[in-house]
Amino acid sequence: MVTAGLYEFAGRVGRELGFDHIYANKFLYDKNGLIRDVIIEVEPLHKYKLIEKYLDENGLEANNAISVGDTLYDESMFKATAYGFLLDEKDETNVNGKEYKIKSLVQLLQHIGID
Repeated sequence: MVTAGLYEFAGRVGRELGFDHIYANKFLYDKNGLIRDVIIEVEPLHKYKLIEKYLDENGLEANNAISVGDTLYDESMFKATAYGFLLDEKDETNVNGKEYKIKSLVQLLQHIGID
């Protein structure tokens, strides 16, 4: 899972969905639990770098991967995988050839052959 959101939120969702790795930005806390800094692990316009890193580290090919996003910040991921799925049409993100606009995760499952 790659998100420019915060691990404090995305981590739980990613684990519940069964992702084996979650790339997200993280807060750093002091001993009193106060936020002191943030680690930027995911740059919104460069999510593709983390997709490529994950694929490389796990011996996977881009033609065996898909990406799902919901904003223009996900376009780079779409180019790093065999197919990209734009969930909803909230913005003017381009789809060109190997990307699909979908309205629900049910549609995603239908596209990849899981009913």
